[in-house]
Amino acid sequence: MKSISNVIKEEISNISSKQKLCCGFSTLYGMMLCSNKLENGKVTFSTNVENVTSFQKLCEFINQKKKINYSIEKRQVSVTTDVVKYFTIAEIEKIFKCPNCKANFLKGVFIFYGTVADPNKTYRLDMSFKDQNLSDDIQNLLISFDLNFKTTTRNGKYVLYTKDYETIASFLGLIGAINHTYDVINSKIERELRNT
Repeated sequence: MKSISNVIKEEISNISSKQKLCCGFSTLYGMMLCSNKLENGKVTFSTNVENVTSFQKLCEFINQKKKINYSIEKRQVSVTTDVVKYFTIAEIEKIFKCPNCKANFLKGVFIFYGTVADPNKTYRLDMSFKDQNLSDDIQNLLISFDLNFKTTTRNGKYVLYTKDYETIASFLGLIGAINHTYDVINSKIERELRNT
């Protein structure tokens, strides 16, 4: 049985043909943000099967409008460095071309680095990063959307997390997980009804 996180990632990986190319690239940058393995002119890293599927869908969408060089070998994905040029939020913000680019960037970040708990059991959304500066930059970007995430460390990684159902619902709505936004809201209503 698929986890809630994987179901959400599948939902937000279904890209509309009406989506702008700049937003597609913003999602790609979000996915590849923590990639720091550079060799033979490519940025490469390993991930899980679900993330590989999301990556492939996105690259196919971008390829309809502008050809990019990417490869997928089992659970290893790579993109040429002429596509993924920037590795800090400050630099990436230069490529945001429309109001929706930042939200699409956060969608890419969540697909590769995020998890969310089943709202019928508990409220929690996490995003884990290897680099503290990157975690701080993502947190500042979230704050620009009035999304307040706390920070902690776990297993040597820097984790942004929230247990607030309103923040979780707002974040999921922002990245396009509309169905699950309603699930979170409905679970809260049901809990309150049971309590009263």
